[in-house]
Amino acid sequence: MSANDAVQGRGGLDPRIVRQAADWLTVLMADEVSARDREDWMRWRCAHADHERAWQHLERWRDSFSHAAQASRAVPVRELLSRVPSRGRRNAVKTLSVAMIAGSAGWLGWRSPAGQALRADYRTGTGECVEWQLPDGTQIMLDTRSAVDVRFDGAFRCVVLRAGRVYIRTAAQEDPLHRPFVVDSAQGRVQALGTVFTVAESDELTRVAVHSGAVALQPAQAGHSMLRIQAGESGQMDRRQARQLAAVRSAEDDLAWTRGQILADGLRLADFLADLQRYRPGLIVCHPAIADLRLSGVFPVADTDKVLAALANSLPVQVRTRTRFWVTVEPRPQNA
Repeated sequence: MSANDAVQGRGGLDPRIVRQAADWLTVLMADEVSARDREDWMRWRCAHADHERAWQHLERWRDSFSHAAQASRAVPVRELLSRVPSRGRRNAVKTLSVAMIAGSAGWLGWRSPAGQALRADYRTGTGECVEWQLPDGTQIMLDTRSAVDVRFDGAFRCVVLRAGRVYIRTAAQEDPLHRPFVVDSAQGRVQALGTVFTVAESDELTRVAVHSGAVALQPAQAGHSMLRIQAGESGQMDRRQARQLAAVRSAEDDLAWTRGQILADGLRLADFLADLQRYRPGLIVCHPAIADLRLSGVFPVADTDKVLAALANSLPVQVRTRTRFWVTVEPRPQNA
């Protein structure tokens, strides 16, 4: 059983709910909190039992930190955070609150997938897309909320995908030690064969898209069985099997995210909003009545508020911003 399986089996909290709880603590620790903010916060707590569980974990840990600070004459957390500039304070509060829930609930243990992502060698926050060069000359780029570890030894050049999506352009020069370049995920191994490709992990699946060369997919529980994916093809695997998917779009289209864009071509509105949500803090809720509306276009994700405003101008929808962290996209009233 994987760490993630153990977490879910023992009543662990969904990482998305933890981030939402962290966002709400950030709102409530701001210099000014409106009555509307407090109403929306209470509505969020009441919406699901796990929301309340996450918040109670925060409350207990905040109390324990306060008591510890008093006993040791240390600076209280709130006073310490007040010394941080407002822009950095939001990130500090959110990071601390996620850590609080992690320690209390146990789902974000040091060895859990989420815990490993937090301490990964390379990682990105919400809305970030960053490129690095590895010691062998390989270029990698991480999408928003992504993380990888790099493990080069005498046998392999290994990138371990901890969360999200990574673009990889393997080094042009041959490795002096002739070590294979591989990407490991929770589902198995992707071996590069002179390649430009992307690897993404979500919903207990690893997906690859190959733009140059080829890769071989080897599920964790499939023995030595491998599936070769050629340039222009895509595939996915779980822990037991791998299969080929539809041909990838052109590299320019498929790699739009590396340029800070979401490319929609007849995409369902619900799927588009789920993708957009990865690039902003908080929650975007899509009303079921408009979930199947279709949209097309190129949408820069640097300013997600502008993207949401554009939706209201091009589709029969309205965007209600309850707080910076809670946005609802609903059908536009007929008399509007």
